[in-house]
Amino acid sequence: MASAAAHAEAYSFTYSMLDGTAVTGTFNGSPNGNLVSGLNHISVYVNGINMTRGSPLEAYSYNNLAEPGIIVWGHNAVASFDASLNNFILADSDAYNVSRYFSISPLNRFSTIADSTDLRLINSFHRDRDPAGIAARWSLSVSAVPEPETYGMLLAGLGLIGFAARRNAKSV
Repeated sequence: MASAAAHAEAYSFTYSMLDGTAVTGTFNGSPNGNLVSGLNHISVYVNGINMTRGSPLEAYSYNNLAEPGIIVWGHNAVASFDASLNNFILADSDAYNVSRYFSISPLNRFSTIADSTDLRLINSFHRDRDPAGIAARWSLSVSAVPEPETYGMLLAGLGLIGFAARRNAKSV
Protein backbone atom coordinates (compact mmCIF):
# COMPACT_ATOMS: atom_id res chain seq x y z
CA MET A 1 0.00 0.00 0.00
CA ALA A 2 1.43 3.40 -0.99
CA SER A 3 1.89 6.06 1.64
CA ALA A 4 -0.09 9.30 1.64
CA ALA A 5 3.12 11.30 1.21
CA ALA A 6 3.77 9.61 -2.15
CA HIS A 7 0.30 10.50 -3.48
CA ALA A 8 0.47 13.36 -5.98
CA GLU A 9 -2.23 16.00 -5.86
CA ALA A 10 -3.10 19.05 -7.93
CA TYR A 11 -2.57 22.49 -6.37
CA SER A 12 -3.53 26.05 -7.26
CA PHE A 13 -1.58 29.10 -6.11
CA THR A 14 -1.95 32.86 -6.20
CA TYR A 15 0.50 35.60 -5.38
CA SER A 16 0.00 39.37 -5.53
CA MET A 17 3.19 41.35 -6.12
CA LEU A 18 3.56 44.71 -4.35
CA ASP A 19 3.16 46.51 -7.68
CA GLY A 20 -0.24 44.85 -8.24
CA THR A 21 0.95 42.15 -10.65
CA ALA A 22 -1.15 39.01 -10.15
CA VAL A 23 0.61 35.65 -10.47
CA THR A 24 -1.57 32.53 -10.53
CA GLY A 25 -0.96 28.95 -11.51
CA THR A 26 -1.15 25.26 -10.85
CA PHE A 27 1.20 22.35 -10.28
CA ASN A 28 1.09 18.75 -9.14
CA GLY A 29 3.08 17.60 -6.15
CA SER A 30 3.31 15.28 -3.17
CA PRO A 31 2.00 16.63 0.16
CA ASN A 32 3.92 16.20 3.40
CA GLY A 33 2.50 18.29 6.23
CA ASN A 34 2.98 21.99 5.42
CA LEU A 35 5.13 21.19 2.35
CA VAL A 36 4.48 20.10 -1.20
CA SER A 37 7.45 18.56 -3.02
CA GLY A 38 8.05 16.97 -6.41
CA LEU A 39 6.49 19.92 -8.25
CA ASN A 40 5.58 19.09 -11.87
CA HIS A 41 2.95 19.79 -14.56
CA ILE A 42 3.44 23.50 -13.88
CA SER A 43 1.46 26.40 -15.29
CA VAL A 44 1.99 30.07 -14.39
CA TYR A 45 -0.11 33.05 -15.46
CA VAL A 46 0.91 36.68 -15.03
CA ASN A 47 -2.10 39.01 -15.06
CA GLY A 48 -3.96 36.21 -16.85
CA ILE A 49 -1.35 35.68 -19.58
CA ASN A 50 0.29 32.26 -19.84
CA MET A 51 3.95 32.61 -18.87
CA THR A 52 5.02 29.36 -20.54
CA ARG A 53 4.39 30.55 -24.10
CA GLY A 54 4.27 26.97 -25.27
CA SER A 55 7.41 25.65 -23.57
CA PRO A 56 7.22 23.59 -20.37
CA LEU A 57 8.25 24.97 -16.99
CA GLU A 58 10.44 23.12 -14.51
CA ALA A 59 10.70 23.45 -10.72
CA TYR A 60 14.11 24.35 -9.32
CA SER A 61 15.27 25.39 -5.85
CA TYR A 62 17.91 27.71 -4.43
CA ASN A 63 20.69 25.77 -2.74
CA ASN A 64 23.45 27.49 -0.79
CA LEU A 65 26.97 26.25 -1.27
CA ALA A 66 29.53 26.15 1.55
CA GLU A 67 30.91 29.47 0.32
CA PRO A 68 28.81 32.38 1.67
CA GLY A 69 26.91 34.27 -0.99
CA ILE A 70 27.12 31.55 -3.64
CA ILE A 71 23.75 30.16 -4.58
CA VAL A 72 23.08 27.47 -7.17
CA TRP A 73 19.88 25.98 -8.52
CA GLY A 74 18.92 22.50 -7.39
CA HIS A 75 16.12 20.05 -8.02
CA ASN A 76 14.48 19.89 -4.58
CA ALA A 77 11.86 22.63 -4.94
CA VAL A 78 9.15 22.84 -2.28
CA ALA A 79 6.09 25.01 -1.75
CA SER A 80 4.43 25.51 1.61
CA PHE A 81 0.86 26.41 2.43
CA ASP A 82 1.86 29.36 4.62
CA ALA A 83 4.86 30.51 2.49
CA SER A 84 7.25 30.01 5.43
CA LEU A 85 9.30 27.31 3.69
CA ASN A 86 8.74 28.16 0.03
CA ASN A 87 11.85 27.47 -2.02
CA PHE A 88 11.03 27.22 -5.68
CA ILE A 89 11.87 28.70 -9.04
CA LEU A 90 9.29 27.89 -11.71
CA ALA A 91 11.35 28.52 -14.84
CA ASP A 92 12.05 27.62 -18.44
CA SER A 93 13.10 24.01 -18.80
CA ASP A 94 16.57 25.12 -19.93
CA ALA A 95 18.02 26.40 -16.64
CA TYR A 96 21.08 27.84 -18.41
CA ASN A 97 19.09 30.17 -20.69
CA VAL A 98 16.21 31.33 -18.51
CA SER A 99 14.04 34.08 -19.92
CA ARG A 100 10.94 33.56 -17.75
CA TYR A 101 10.57 32.53 -14.13
CA PHE A 102 8.58 33.01 -10.94
CA SER A 103 10.24 32.28 -7.61
CA ILE A 104 9.70 32.54 -3.89
CA SER A 105 12.74 31.52 -1.93
CA PRO A 106 14.85 32.07 1.20
CA LEU A 107 17.85 33.87 -0.27
CA ASN A 108 19.26 34.45 3.21
CA ARG A 109 21.12 31.32 4.35
CA PHE A 110 19.62 31.46 7.86
CA SER A 111 16.10 32.43 6.91
CA THR A 112 13.17 30.06 7.28
CA ILE A 113 10.64 32.45 5.80
CA ALA A 114 10.56 33.25 2.14
CA ASP A 115 12.32 36.59 1.97
CA SER A 116 12.42 37.25 -1.73
CA THR A 117 9.96 36.90 -4.56
CA ASP A 118 11.02 37.38 -8.15
CA LEU A 119 9.06 37.43 -11.36
CA ARG A 120 10.92 37.78 -14.62
CA LEU A 121 9.39 37.93 -18.04
CA ILE A 122 11.40 38.58 -21.15
CA ASN A 123 11.27 42.38 -20.88
CA SER A 124 10.25 42.94 -17.27
CA PHE A 125 11.39 42.10 -13.78
CA HIS A 126 9.55 42.42 -10.46
CA ARG A 127 10.97 41.81 -6.99
CA ASP A 128 9.36 41.80 -3.53
CA ARG A 129 11.63 41.80 -0.47
CA ASP A 130 9.09 42.01 2.32
CA PRO A 131 9.06 38.69 4.25
CA ALA A 132 5.89 39.40 6.22
CA GLY A 133 4.12 40.68 3.13
CA ILE A 134 5.12 37.66 1.04
CA ALA A 135 3.31 35.32 3.40
CA ALA A 136 0.24 37.58 3.45
CA ARG A 137 0.04 37.72 -0.37
CA TRP A 138 0.65 33.97 -1.00
CA SER A 139 -2.11 31.38 -1.22
CA LEU A 140 -1.75 27.65 -1.94
CA SER A 141 -4.69 25.25 -1.98
CA VAL A 142 -5.56 21.76 -3.15
CA SER A 143 -7.37 21.95 -6.49
CA ALA A 144 -10.82 20.47 -6.67
CA VAL A 145 -9.98 17.80 -9.23
CA PRO A 146 -12.07 14.63 -9.15
CA GLU A 147 -10.12 11.43 -8.67
CA PRO A 148 -10.39 8.84 -11.49
CA GLU A 149 -12.55 6.68 -9.21
CA THR A 150 -15.06 9.54 -9.03
CA TYR A 151 -15.49 9.49 -12.80
CA GLY A 152 -16.11 5.74 -12.66
CA MET A 153 -18.78 6.14 -10.00
CA LEU A 154 -20.37 8.98 -11.98
CA LEU A 155 -20.52 6.89 -15.15
CA ALA A 156 -21.89 3.89 -13.25
CA GLY A 157 -24.57 6.10 -11.68
CA LEU A 158 -25.54 7.58 -15.03
CA GLY A 159 -25.70 4.08 -16.48
CA LEU A 160 -28.05 2.95 -13.71
CA ILE A 161 -30.26 6.00 -14.24
CA GLY A 162 -30.37 5.26 -17.98
CA PHE A 163 -31.17 1.60 -17.30
CA ALA A 164 -33.99 2.55 -14.90
CA ALA A 165 -35.42 5.11 -17.34
CA ARG A 166 -35.33 2.59 -20.17
CA ARG A 167 -36.99 -0.06 -18.01
CA ASN A 168 -39.73 2.40 -16.99
CA ALA A 169 -40.29 3.36 -20.64
CA LYS A 170 -40.79 -0.33 -21.60
CA SER A 171 -43.27 -0.97 -18.78
CA VAL A 172 -45.53 1.96 -19.74
